[in-house]
Amino acid sequence: MKRDVFCCFFPQTAVCSQPLDLWFFRDRIYIWVETVCYGLGAIVLLFYTVEKYLKSDRETVLARQKAEAEAAGIAWIPPEERLRLEEEEADRLAEEARKAELKARCEKKGLDFETEEAKYQQKLAEKQAKKQKK
Repeated sequence: MKRDVFCCFFPQTAVCSQPLDLWFFRDRIYIWVETVCYGLGAIVLLFYTVEKYLKSDRETVLARQKAEAEAAGIAWIPPEERLRLEEEEADRLAEEARKAELKARCEKKGLDFETEEAKYQQKLAEKQAKKQKK
C-alpha cells in the first residue's frame, strides 16, 4: 500500500517500475468533475432573477383573475380575504364537530354536556391567556 501511494506521486523513481498511468487520473478526476459542476451551478445562479419579477407577476395574475370573475358575473374576492373566510369556515366546522363529539361522549358516559363544555371553554380561555402573556 505504501509503495502504491509513493508511486502515484513519484512514478519515475527506482521504487516504482511502472510509469504514471491512467489509473492515477481516474481515481482523482471526481474532484475536478465535482468542482466544474459547482462552478457551472454558480454561473447559473448568477442569472437566476425570479425574485425580481414576483411582484409584477402576482399583480398580473390577480388582474386576470379579477377580469375572469367579472366576466363570469361572480363577485371577486382578494386572495387574502378569501383565505380568511375559508379559515373561519373551517374553524366553525371544526367547532361543530368537536361539540357533536363531546355530546356523543357525554351521552355514552352519562356526563352533563353543559358542565363538560364549560370545562373546555375554561381551559381554552386559560390557554389563550397564557399565550397572550408571551
